[in-house]
Amino acid sequence: RPGIPTSTSFDGLAPNPFRSNASLVFSLAKQGQVELAIFSVDGRRVRTIARETKSAGVYSLAWDGNDDGGRAVNAGVYYARLVTGQGQFSRSLVYLK
Repeated sequence: RPGIPTSTSFDGLAPNPFRSNASLVFSLAKQGQVELAIFSVDGRRVRTIARETKSAGVYSLAWDGNDDGGRAVNAGVYYARLVTGQGQFSRSLVYLK
């Protein structure tokens, strides 16, 4: 079928480094549960971007540099982790103030 990715992947983050918003782009080959979250370098969960079932397709979700409580995080390196039924993917991103 056209438009449906043939593989599940975490395609990237843009811009990186970022100041206000970063787009997190991923592709799902099959419908399923998706969790996309941001973690600090010490492994602490900072923000849950998505935790839901999604159809196969390509998605772009944004992180605005805030934690789950709506507070701005400190500048630094963070990790975006995508967990799907087809695997777990991780990308680093740099937040600048």
